[in-house]
Amino acid sequence: MIYLKRALLILTVCLGFSSTSQAVVMLDFDTVATGSDVVNNPLVTADGTITASASGGSLYISDGSSGGLTGDVLRFDETSDGQYGQLAFDYNVSQISFLFAGFQSGAFTAQLLDSSFNILDSFFDADTNDDLPGGPIVLSGTNARYFRFFDGPGGLSFAGVDDLSITAGPTVPEPTTLALLGLGVAGFGCARQRTKA
Repeated sequence: MIYLKRALLILTVCLGFSSTSQAVVMLDFDTVATGSDVVNNPLVTADGTITASASGGSLYISDGSSGGLTGDVLRFDETSDGQYGQLAFDYNVSQISFLFAGFQSGAFTAQLLDSSFNILDSFFDADTNDDLPGGPIVLSGTNARYFRFFDGPGGLSFAGVDDLSITAGPTVPEPTTLALLGLGVAGFGCARQRTKA
């Protein structure tokens, strides 16, 4: 019985440590390591891969002249309402902070979404105020997989983001993994009891 208790204690400690890791990825788009090529090639991080895409319009790295942001900027130019620039993560994200900019008379929207495209958190600025940058803005959610940004609703200009700080969400074991571990521990306990009898 003491071996079973020790095994359960070790299992609990191991699962506890594996679920608390929260790494942070910084994207300022100034170097390849910080996302300057993410539009052309996925960025591989310690937690997983970040991919950039757009639903129409044009997504590119701008030279920093976007709305007063400094350095290189991830910029999305809309050609029709409803389009967006997007970063996709193949791992869970719990929080994103960022600076933003838009056109003088434009609006700015950012959304954090889960794998089913449900909005977990969002930010809206009705007037991007004469090309002045805004932020930092923080969006949070459980198991986020997408970050979207665009000029709008109703705008047909640009939206830019910079200095993103992406916090990985806790790694939560899948139910089947937990079930297999539980069966293994139970089997270990049964085998131990049989050898005692």
